[in-house]
Amino acid sequence: PQCLGLELTTSQIANSLDKFMCRLSEASLKSMESVNDDLMEDAVVEPKAASKTPGGKKHAEIEPIVGNFSRSKAVGQPLIRQEMKKLLDKDSELFPGDTKGQPCPLVHPETMEVRCQAKGQGRITKDVLIERAPQYMSDLFAGTRNKLQYGIQVSRIFQKCFAELAKVPPERKELKTLCASITNYVPISEEKYEDDAA
Repeated sequence: PQCLGLELTTSQIANSLDKFMCRLSEASLKSMESVNDDLMEDAVVEPKAASKTPGGKKHAEIEPIVGNFSRSKAVGQPLIRQEMKKLLDKDSELFPGDTKGQPCPLVHPETMEVRCQAKGQGRITKDVLIERAPQYMSDLFAGTRNKLQYGIQVSRIFQKCFAELAKVPPERKELKTLCASITNYVPISEEKYEDDAA
């Protein structure tokens, strides 16, 4: 079989009926340190220095890197809300709908309702959609317990949406799908998931 990860050599191995222990060689230890250094580059980063909003409240920008997209209440959930708000704000900027025949923004400028294919529950407001996004992501990837893998999957969704909006002319198929999915989302469980260690 093909080796897909690090191949580590050992300098000592000891086993018994209920235990297995090994001591890595110096070369293997150096390889592990190198991998850890690479992972730390994408590790959780403290939010940038807080900046004040017009209302006087402090708002900390969280860097949207893979390591920060988690289920944690301190970083992961606020980051998902932050990026969801950025997407909707960018959509309103790119699709103002102020000219006849031009596409309208997904968020109605007066009612703040998100215009998408809403099913049974009907339309929801921008704030409700943003607030609902972290739990939607958590349930969407309920089978992913690894923190790094979860971050990769969530990050990929936002990257696709931002990439479409950055096109000339801008597109928003992915964003429309995401908004519709969150709007029609019903929690699969009241269970609060937590990430396993990466």
